[in-house]
Amino acid sequence: MREGYTEKRYVPNAKEMSERRVYSGFFFAIFGLYLFVRPLYKHREYVYNWDRLNITMLVVLVVGSLLLVYLAFNASRHSRVWRIDRKLVLPLVTLVSVIAIQIIQTPHVLSYVALDIYLIVISSTIVGYGAFFIAGLIAVYAFDFRWIVDSFKLMWFVFTGVVLLNAFGDGGGAFRISSKYGVYLMMADSYAILSLLALSQIKGRVVKSSVFVAASIALIALMSRTSLYLFVVIGLVYLAATVKNKKIAVAMAIGLGSLVILLNSILGSGERSGTSIDIEEYGVEHRMVRVLLGEEDVSIKRREEMLNDGLESIRGNWLFGEFMGEIIGSRGQRGMYIHNILSYWRQYGIVVFFLFSGSLLYYYVKFLMVLANKKGSVGGYYTFLALYSSYCVLALLFSRSYMEAFPWFCISALPLAVGSLKTGQPFGVKLRSSRTLKRRRALGA
Repeated sequence: MREGYTEKRYVPNAKEMSERRVYSGFFFAIFGLYLFVRPLYKHREYVYNWDRLNITMLVVLVVGSLLLVYLAFNASRHSRVWRIDRKLVLPLVTLVSVIAIQIIQTPHVLSYVALDIYLIVISSTIVGYGAFFIAGLIAVYAFDFRWIVDSFKLMWFVFTGVVLLNAFGDGGGAFRISSKYGVYLMMADSYAILSLLALSQIKGRVVKSSVFVAASIALIALMSRTSLYLFVVIGLVYLAATVKNKKIAVAMAIGLGSLVILLNSILGSGERSGTSIDIEEYGVEHRMVRVLLGEEDVSIKRREEMLNDGLESIRGNWLFGEFMGEIIGSRGQRGMYIHNILSYWRQYGIVVFFLFSGSLLYYYVKFLMVLANKKGSVGGYYTFLALYSSYCVLALLFSRSYMEAFPWFCISALPLAVGSLKTGQPFGVKLRSSRTLKRRRALGA
C-alpha cells in the first residue's frame, strides 16, 4: 500500500516507522521499569537489604533521552510523526499546574519535612506523573511491535512465578511480610496492571481464563484487597465481553468468580503449616477475608480517620491545597493521606482537583462510549487501555491517592485514543479533506 494518507487510515513511510520503533522502545523502558523492575527489586531491597537501586534516576534518564531524541527527530525532518494535539491542552495544563504548586510550596514543606522524605514524594509525583504522561503519548505505537507485547507477557510470567514461589514455596514468607515494609501496595498495583496487560494481549479463551486465575492467586498473596477485587471485577467483565453467547459469558463469569472466592477462602482459613502462610497470619481474621465476611476491619477504620483529617485540611486550604500536609501534620510520617481522589484536592487545591478529575472521568467515559460504538475489532492497545483506565479510575474513587502515578498515563492516552478511534488516523495527524485526497490520487501521489 502506498505510504501517506488514504481515505481510511494513515500509512507511515519507512522513516516514520523507524521513529515509531524508537518511541516504542522508550515506552517499553518506562513501563518495564515501573511494572517489573521496580516492584521486584524494591521488595528485595526493603526485605532482604539488597543494595539500593535508584529507579527514579533511571526513569529520569529514560525520559530525558526520549525528549532529546524527539527534538533530534524534529530537527531532521519537515513533517512530524505526532504533534501535540489540541485535546491535550487541558491535560497539559493540569500537569503543569501540579508541578507549579509543588515548586511554589517546596520552601514551606522543607521547613517541616526532612529532605529524604520530600524526595521520595517528589519521585512518586512529579517524576512519576511526567513519565506516565509521556508514556501515554507514545504507547499506541508499542503495541504494533510483537517483541514488546511478548516481552510484557514474559514479565508477567516471571513476576507470577516469583510471587507464587515465595508465597507458597520455601521463600521464607517474602510476600507474606511485604506489608510490613510499605511495598505491598506498589507491588500489587504493578502486578495487577501487568496482569491486565497480559490478559488483553493473550489469545484463546482457555489461556485467558488460566491467566486470570493465576493472577488472582498471586494477588491474594500480595495482600492488597483493592488490587485483587478490582482485577477480578475488571477481568471477569472483560472475559465475559469476549464471549458472543451471553449464556456462556454469564456462566464463565460466575464460574471464574466463584473459583476466586473459593481460593481466597481456602487460603484465608486453611491451615498451611510448613509454608510461608500460616493460620495465625492468614486466618479468618486476615485482611483479605474479613471484609468479605462482614467483620470489623481496622484498616478501613484507620482510612476513615485519615479521610476526616483530610477533609478538615481541605476546609482550611480549599483553594490552593497543602502539598504534603498530611506528612507535616503527622511530623514526618508517610501514608497518612486521603485514600481516594479527594487527596488531589488536599494536595493541590480545588482548581487542580477539578482539572484532574474532570479530564480523567470525561475522557474515560467518552473513550468507553466510542469503543462500544466501534464496529469490528479494535487493536490490542485499545483493549489494554480500556482495562488499564478502568482499574485506575476505580482505584482512585475507592482506595488510591495522589501518590499513585499510574492514572497519569490515562490523562494523556485517553484523549488521543478518542480521536484516533473516531478518525482512524495516528495521534495528532489531521485528516485531509476528501477534495485533497482526490487531488493527490489524480496526481499519482
